[in-house]
Amino acid sequence: MHALVIGSSADDPVLPADNGKQPCLVVHGAEGSSLRATPTALVVCPSTITAGPDPKPERTWPYDQLSAVRLDERGPLAVIRGTIRATGAELPMLLVEGPQLAAARHALEVLGNLIDRSTHEDDPA
Repeated sequence: MHALVIGSSADDPVLPADNGKQPCLVVHGAEGSSLRATPTALVVCPSTITAGPDPKPERTWPYDQLSAVRLDERGPLAVIRGTIRATGAELPMLLVEGPQLAAARHALEVLGNLIDRSTHEDDPA
């Protein structure tokens, strides 16, 4: 499966695996950071530009732990935020800049569908 890459980055590292599954969607954010959607989880990848000698690890959020994602726009910058299902708390996931905003809006539709699908799979029939 090829990943749908949304946004642009001059430095796109090898895509991380999620239990052996490659991302189906990649959203590039500020300073080389990215948000990658696999069939089972959302992976937050820290900046590759400011990582330094001790890069921060990726954070993985299974869709069944999230209830929603949204774009919080503030002028030329925006933050993709995820809502944690268990607490209702919002978690900032990715900072996006002006040229990346349209792509981030499109990605949220796809991410919302993946989260909704996870919710429906958990419901007993």
